[in-house]
Amino acid sequence: MLKQVRCVKKLKDFRPLVEAIFEPYVGKKCLHFESYGNIGDKMIFETTYQIFNRLNISYTARFVGDNNDNILKSMIKDHDVVFWPGGGNMGNFYMGNFMQRQKIAKKCEEYGVEFVILPQTWTGDESIIASKQYARDFRSINGRLAPDIALAYEVQQPELDFLKTVKKEKVGIFFRIDGEKTTIPEGNRGDPALLCETVSDYIRLAGQFEEIHTNRLHFAISGLHSGSQVVLYHNSYHKNQSVYQTWLTFLPEITFNANKPVSIREGL
Repeated sequence: MLKQVRCVKKLKDFRPLVEAIFEPYVGKKCLHFESYGNIGDKMIFETTYQIFNRLNISYTARFVGDNNDNILKSMIKDHDVVFWPGGGNMGNFYMGNFMQRQKIAKKCEEYGVEFVILPQTWTGDESIIASKQYARDFRSINGRLAPDIALAYEVQQPELDFLKTVKKEKVGIFFRIDGEKTTIPEGNRGDPALLCETVSDYIRLAGQFEEIHTNRLHFAISGLHSGSQVVLYHNSYHKNQSVYQTWLTFLPEITFNANKPVSIREGL
């Protein structure tokens, strides 16, 4: 996989790497849980469903917050494999996801159902029983290395139509204000995850600028999909830098700025 990491020079090259995760599950009944999260997480979910559909994989989608023990039992027993979604919520930093994931893993073990953790970043240690675990960055090596699933997102026709006609501004600065925030720079237009309601909104917002500066990983990925130049910054832990160093250093459309974001006004 290290050889593959180093040769990813075009965004489209991520698609076969991500699809390879799911190919063993063609012909199986799959249950995909949607974790607590934001628009970036929704982008991961939507990309996962795009791949399921391209590969003709039978699947059921279920939000983790909608399950009592009886529902969980019946749903897990009715499927061959259960997926915990990709993202950045391994460990107990996001306690709601931690609690639900542990409960699901134990039910899968009890009923002999395969449990797969899709490409994740670990915010801390977590002991969990899973058939397969995928990590999306070197610093989270708790399993097999694979790209962030949203890198394989297929931009939809209405989004393409919008991007063809939109009049772009020069620079957009969008920094997060939640628990993963860092220094919020001058000129910040807002937290993009709060400004948008859908994945399409994310793509369209990023596509309105020739260049975006952000510390939201999936807004940066939306910028790549929309054809913008992207400058990515640190979030509150290693995620952004580690994902960038693992997968994105050879893409000419994105750079990583390790400086404090207050400096990004210089030269704009």
